[in-house]
Amino acid sequence: MSASSSSFSSLVIIFILVLLCPLLSSSSEPEPKCCKMRTRSQCSGFPRCRWCRSEALDDLCFSKAEALRLPSQVFRC
Repeated sequence: MSASSSSFSSLVIIFILVLLCPLLSSSSEPEPKCCKMRTRSQCSGFPRCRWCRSEALDDLCFSKAEALRLPSQVFRC
């Protein structure tokens, strides 16, 4: 895979995650959505959120359920 197609694939994954975030994180709880957390310290402050690191993409905060579904080749939570 070339560098440009790898970069394009990364952008597509980020775009899809951003679009799905409101759908996957919706709940009746007043707790903020994990996908809105921008730093590890914010994310770690909520037990339902997991900070996931990636070499290929930006590090992001996900709900516990979302973090379990992420590809382990891309993210470490």
